[in-house]
Amino acid sequence: MRFIIFGLGAWWYKREEKMNKIIKWISAMCVMFLCIIGATTIHATENAYQFYPTVQGITYQEENLSLSNQTISLYFGNGIDEETKAYARQLLTAHHIAFQEVTQKVDNGISLNVEITDTQENLFSHWDAYSLNINATGVHIIGKHKDAAYFGLTTLHQILTQATNQTLRYLTISDYADVKYRGFIEGYYGIPWSHENRQSLMHLQVNLRLIHIFLHQKMTFIIVNNGKLYIQKKN
Repeated sequence: MRFIIFGLGAWWYKREEKMNKIIKWISAMCVMFLCIIGATTIHATENAYQFYPTVQGITYQEENLSLSNQTISLYFGNGIDEETKAYARQLLTAHHIAFQEVTQKVDNGISLNVEITDTQENLFSHWDAYSLNINATGVHIIGKHKDAAYFGLTTLHQILTQATNQTLRYLTISDYADVKYRGFIEGYYGIPWSHENRQSLMHLQVNLRLIHIFLHQKMTFIIVNNGKLYIQKKN
């Protein structure tokens, strides 16, 4: 009986050792497979732009658009306000892109077109929706309304900041807000939180596509609309 038990124990030990080797081999193959998948993913997202906040949808194409040594046509559609126009000019100037404003769309050359759509369907059924397309003819921004077009320009600003030699990847962005009211809570932060610090925070929120500053309970919120303040008090 002892011999039989010993024999069974030895057989079970060898079986378990063999199983451990098989498990280790399978684990090694899984790690190798995941490494291959990981490498493929990195290659697929190589040179992808980073956006804050993250855009809802983006697709890239293989080609690039060069704005270097170009004078682009800057076109504003109906309904685009002066604040958005001023921001577009400021944006191009800050990134050293020469431009010429036009009153009609041009068929030749490269353009930055900023427009408002008439439709409220599909993408434009969402809050503050806009699309941004970069192709051989230039950069085309379409907003649900003038503020949404402004948000499209802030996304373009993030692209230009990450671009090398003013070369942009062909892409299509579809973006919108998940919530209607977006912003930060303003309060007393003490010294050294200064007036200039508050101003800096307000400028930052523009680039992050935020629209509200939440204040004291007796004042519901302040709407920041392209640099203009509208105070809505609580009844």
